[in-house]
Amino acid sequence: MPDLPPSSASRSQDDNWAHLALAGWASVLFWICLFGCGGVYAVVYLAPKLVLNSDLRGIERVNHQRLLTWQTETTRLQRLADACERDPAFARELARQAFDFRPAEEEAIPLPPHLTVPVLAGGGVAGMPRPGEADAATNAAEPWFLPLLRWTIRHPAVSQGLLGLSGLVTILAFTFLQAPTEPAD
Repeated sequence: MPDLPPSSASRSQDDNWAHLALAGWASVLFWICLFGCGGVYAVVYLAPKLVLNSDLRGIERVNHQRLLTWQTETTRLQRLADACERDPAFARELARQAFDFRPAEEEAIPLPPHLTVPVLAGGGVAGMPRPGEADAATNAAEPWFLPLLRWTIRHPAVSQGLLGLSGLVTILAFTFLQAPTEPAD
């Protein structure tokens, strides 16, 4: 009877389970290493684009707030101009306030300071936020990862080191984390 090479049937059941467990863990670690290295490469490659996108979105938010403020101010001034053209009594009152002119028959009654409301030059009330100021403060927060991406961009040696480490891990994964085909005897 010819000698047959040892087959997997001659191995014990415990050896087969150990072989399968080792192969499974090696495969899982291999794919974790590859996906991790791909993620590092993506972070290094996409960091400048993500930071630029975030900066442009911040500029867009600020410009949008300015546009809304200017639209509100334009609407207010248009209503003021229309009122001045159509209502002579309003125009007289506006001129009287602007030049602080009072007719002789008019008597001004002074109020205590705690009863007055300070009015700002822009038409708002002191202490009250202008439209859009509260929104700008809440939208100014940036994602948690942007400072890390900015730091990576400012330090090219770190980016190159991450890419080198990623390449080394990929080579080591292909070299040492391949599933064994036969258990060691």
